[in-house]
Amino acid sequence: MKQKEMTERDALPHYEVYALRYATMTRQISHSFMISDEHDGVIDMHFYVWLIRHGDRVVLVDTGFGQRSATARQRPLECCPIQALSQLGIEPGQVNDVILTHLHWDHAGNLDKLPNAVSICRTKKPHSRPDAACVCRRCGGRSQQRIYAISSAGSTRIG
Repeated sequence: MKQKEMTERDALPHYEVYALRYATMTRQISHSFMISDEHDGVIDMHFYVWLIRHGDRVVLVDTGFGQRSATARQRPLECCPIQALSQLGIEPGQVNDVILTHLHWDHAGNLDKLPNAVSICRTKKPHSRPDAACVCRRCGGRSQQRIYAISSAGSTRIG
């Protein structure tokens, strides 16, 4: 049996995936985990956002935190994660979509710096608004971004 030639249609799509570290914090292991260990010591905790590129399509997974949150929480910030996109030749306006893994301060800040992106966040309950007001308030109402919560029952616009 001859091996079938792979056509362009059969080829897998080409995605580029990048991890962008924007902060590192050294702390006691026991401050990061609920179960203590007799071998407690220090650990470096790294903060990342992830960029996925497929042709002209640019998706950012999480948006990190900015200087205001870093100062308020006394966390070091090596660089603004949105400005770090420029290291890959990407401007904030080129980001099409944002996938928010959850709506904690260190995953869902900086939304106001992505003017053309649609944000999507997974939620467990249909039509719930998990911390959506908190995320929308961070930009002081300046963001025109569309934010959707996705559940197994469908999607709800929350911002």
